[in-house]
Amino acid sequence: MKNSKEIGIIILPDNETCLKANMLQDSCLVNLEKSGLIKLATYDKNYRNLFHMTLYQLLIESSNLHALCESIKKISLDLQSLSFQMNISLTNTHHNIFWNSDEAKDLISLKKSHEEAITEGNKRRIKSETFSRSQYCKTGQLTAQEILDIEEYGIFWGLPHNFMPHITVIYNLNCDKNNIRIRDCLDEVQMESHHLFHAKSIAIGELGPAGNVTSILEVIQ
Repeated sequence: MKNSKEIGIIILPDNETCLKANMLQDSCLVNLEKSGLIKLATYDKNYRNLFHMTLYQLLIESSNLHALCESIKKISLDLQSLSFQMNISLTNTHHNIFWNSDEAKDLISLKKSHEEAITEGNKRRIKSETFSRSQYCKTGQLTAQEILDIEEYGIFWGLPHNFMPHITVIYNLNCDKNNIRIRDCLDEVQMESHHLFHAKSIAIGELGPAGNVTSILEVIQ
């Protein structure tokens, strides 16, 4: 859509977490290419990503971006005290590979900030069909609840009732999550027994073809 952007309201992690996520991504990519599940050259071109944790994704008129940034400044999140344990395994979700945090899911401060980001973003998003509807609805893959979520929020994931804080390590894999070769690839990735995510800043990121963040439009705090 002309004069609009698909953006994410995101939390940028500390440098150590970014380095670890990059190591996990590289290890996954090597294993997946060896198994014939991806072609590395194509992946590098289309789906490289600035590592982040998403609070909300939306389609917005470019002219409304400044107002959104000003409203996001009011989110009540103490970044200096926001840290949590990342999981010690990776999760495949059909399209993507996530590095989840079960601990973050239960943090009251993060849940509150997540809801605030959705409220502010939803006020300003373009109320029309988004990539989520066009991608899934025509194939009959959406549940009734997911269709309702799209009508209300423009997306059906990362909402208050299904929020799972995560860093996406691999985008657009497009393989059955029960594929044994994928599970074998993930099992071969070396994971630390303990890694703490520390928040660096809240930002607005521009989204690529698979929801990957291709650039930072604004650092809010």
